[in-house]
Parts: sequence; C-alpha cells; structure tokens
Amino acid sequence: MNTGLLQSLVEEDFGYEQEGMNWGRSETHSSLVVNEKKQRWYWNSEGMGGDALSYLTKIRLISRKAAESIIAGRGKMIGGAILKDEDERIVKPTERLVEALWRLGKNSREYWYHRKLTDQTIDRNMLGYYDGWSLLPLYVNDQFINFQCRRDEPEKAIRYWYKIANFRPVLINPTILNLVDTVYITEGPIDSLLLNQEGIPSISHTGGSGYWSDEWYPLFSKVKKIYYIADNDQAGKVGAVNVAKALGQERTYIYLFHNKDEKYDTGDFFRDGGNSKDFKEMVEKYSKNLFELGDLDGREAKSRNKIRRRPSKAYATR
Repeated sequence: MNTGLLQSLVEEDFGYEQEGMNWGRSETHSSLVVNEKKQRWYWNSEGMGGDALSYLTKIRLISRKAAESIIAGRGKMIGGAILKDEDERIVKPTERLVEALWRLGKNSREYWYHRKLTDQTIDRNMLGYYDGWSLLPLYVNDQFINFQCRRDEPEKAIRYWYKIANFRPVLINPTILNLVDTVYITEGPIDSLLLNQEGIPSISHTGGSGYWSDEWYPLFSKVKKIYYIADNDQAGKVGAVNVAKALGQERTYIYLFHNKDEKYDTGDFFRDGGNSKDFKEMVEKYSKNLFELGDLDGREAKSRNKIRRRPSKAYATR
C-alpha cells in the first residue's frame, strides 16, 4: 500500500487539511474526504469514491494504464535517487512513467512557469511532476533512460529518479546540431528549453557547469558558430573555458552577464522582461573568443578542467 499517496494527490489538485488522526478533507471541496488509514477517498456530493487508482482515473481522468504506472512508480528518495525499493540499487527505466507523470503534473507547473516555459513547451518535452519534484525526462537515441528531478522548495535541489550504474551526463537536444550552423549552449537544460521556445537554437547537458565530454565533439561537425552563455559566476567561467577548448576557440564565443548580479543567467534575462531579439543582439554584440577574454579561468579552472573533462563518458540525447 502506498501510504500517503491519496493525501498527496488531493493536496496537489484541491489542497488538503487533516481533520482527525486518520482522515482529512479537500480545502476546495469540503465533501471530498480521505480515510488515511484505509487509503480510500469519498466525494459525497458527487457520489464517488474508491482507492488511489480510481481517484486517478475518475478525478484526474487519466487512463488506467497511466494510473497504474504512477502507483507502481511511487518510490523513496534514497541517496539522491527515487527507487521502488530500499534494497534495489539499480532499476530499469520505465518509459510508461513519462506520460503518467506528465499527466500528473498538469496542475503542478509552477516550477516551469517560474522559468518562463509555456504550456506548449512543457507538453512538447513531457515535463512532469511527482511528490514535490518537477521532472525532466532524459533520452539517449530516443530511448528513455532517466528523469532529472528538480525543485526549489524546501531547498533547491537536483536528483535523479533511477540510480543507474555508470550513469553519465546527457546532452540535451543534440539533433538540432544537424539542422543549424549556429547554436547557443546554456549551462542548464531548462534555459536551453527556454531558448528553443523563443526560436533560438540551443543545446545543453546535465553534467553541470564544469563538465564537458570530448565524445560530443563529432556532433558539432556542421556547426560554424557556437555561443556559450555562461552564468555570471566562477563556475560559469570554468564551463566556458572547457567548452571553448573542447569545440575550438575560433568558432566558440563566450557571453558573460558582466553587468549583472552574481549567478545571473539566461532565465533571469527573460524573467526581467527580455525578449529573443534583444537576447540575440546582446549575445552577438558582446560575446568574445577565449583568447580575447584572456586568463578567464585561472588556476581553479585549470584544475577543474583536468577533473571534469571526460572523454567517452557522456550520452547524447534527443
């Protein structure tokens, strides 16, 4: 039995208040109550009730198959991964969860909205939600391999749904490299989704600002100009150096938000009212080659570059 699942579902949809030791009701619909011990719900005014499966099919109006995937996929956060069982350390990814958790998240999109993503972008990328975590599905060659789980509250955190042996950083949206001769690389995957939403061809990866894999180099064979959009902090500068050295300093241009607060990034620009036209003009005008910027990384970058540049240790995803 998935203890607490019904309370979570009702809370996500209508708010939830605990009224007694073993029961509670919806904040929006007072006649929608949950027997927490038995994990049964009753919507008295509507003449409906049942278990978690019936709630998902009758209230969320999703298919039985998708509902069963949500229930089967319920897990615990263990060492940075959501696993089906505490003793299970390696789990085979299940693509059925992508649609199920996308449907589950239709009423929980605040995380994505805060990052200026539209419903169309959320739906196109099947961005989901589960138990307080916003989910980005990751693919390699059209095969689902994991979710990147993200949240802002109670603290900012990024985890992965499955704990997979030898799991490697994933390149986001590499197929676009066959279609364009100019591409924008962002530090974070969500900023990349935002740029593509705004009509600016972009890629990213899940390895963090200091990571880059030489395995990705051949994918850029048709690209003539690369703009690397660095966050305004030391880690962003390190990432810029790694990418420029890996992809070629002649064609790689680095943009730093010099006149902004520390850690200012692409998402902040659009949250501040910026648009795609101004963004492209700004980047094209003020970006510099690495040799024009001088010793951008310093000793720290050189040290981290030795650690984080890992040939043949990364994935390219669709």
